[in-house]
Amino acid sequence: MISSAARIILRNSASCRRILLPTKSHANDAASFSSRLVSTTACKLHSRSAPIYNHTRRPLFTGSKKFCLAGILALFGLERREKDDPLTDTLKRGVLALQRKEYNKAEKFLHIALKMSQDLLDEKAIAYCYDLMANIAYERGDYPKAEKLFVETMKRSISNGAPMDDNAIVEMSMKIANMSGRQGDDEKAELGYRFCIDSQRKKLASEQNDAGNLTKDNHLLLGLCMDQYASFLLERARYEEAKQMLTEALEISRKFLGDDHGQNLVIYSNLALVHQRLGDVRKAVSILEEITSLKQFEASEDFPIFLCNLGMNYITQRRFTEAEEVFDRAQRLAKALGDREILKEIDEYLSLLREKKKDAA
Repeated sequence: MISSAARIILRNSASCRRILLPTKSHANDAASFSSRLVSTTACKLHSRSAPIYNHTRRPLFTGSKKFCLAGILALFGLERREKDDPLTDTLKRGVLALQRKEYNKAEKFLHIALKMSQDLLDEKAIAYCYDLMANIAYERGDYPKAEKLFVETMKRSISNGAPMDDNAIVEMSMKIANMSGRQGDDEKAELGYRFCIDSQRKKLASEQNDAGNLTKDNHLLLGLCMDQYASFLLERARYEEAKQMLTEALEISRKFLGDDHGQNLVIYSNLALVHQRLGDVRKAVSILEEITSLKQFEASEDFPIFLCNLGMNYITQRRFTEAEEVFDRAQRLAKALGDREILKEIDEYLSLLREKKKDAA
């Protein structure tokens, strides 16, 4: 049985299921510093979160095209359709069902929309339907089906005139890389992430500092690619590379989303995890102390996890009084949120703290 001190809570940036993974304990202590946000592609500690388009809790860089109907329609060239158009209305219903995780209902609407699109010979709408159905399969963990649908979507988008480095293509490629990593095909995942990052860098280099939305969108998608790739690297103990990716992602997030945006909280947490894994507990604690002191983030449902991460690092440093204080604070916030899962974990951490205090007496 894995002890609390040898666990790391990870949440998948793609599935909103939190899992516990074994990790090396630091001096037999809680190296359980979990960025509930490491999108598993890391998001498994990070946020009970979801795929690359984050369908649930995790704030990603872009206004995830999956949940913003207007954004998706624009990406697939459908933004000029009438708002009351039957096809648009059916697509909207499918997206709303997807947001609510009502996958069977979403599939029902999307199959209807697909038939309507095929009857209208609307290739862009057909591609969009395939994209949404791919995301449903992705959410359900049916990766073979999801990849097949994403590939079909990309083929149709490219045949409709989308360039190979189109943002929609890059985002789908990132999801395929994500799935490849989860299924153990690291080589394919690596190639996919590098393609995504290189594509965005090249686009930005050719834009010559244009101040338009495209530049911002390209930057934000680059940040998302780096964030996802960093999670891949982190899970494979490639900490220095992960740190570089996270540092660049943080710079993009702060520049385009602002210093107070929740995405910064995610990245800082992952950076703390990287430093902790590299043996620099002081730096990890410094980062966690900074983010847990910011009142604007306290309402986040993941905030108790950051406090627990800090508390576990305090235990590593034998700062037991401070550890108890942050665990108590985490417990109060978790109770207010009604988060039974984290409350159970906090009880385990408090038990560990009592054991360590007893051993040190």
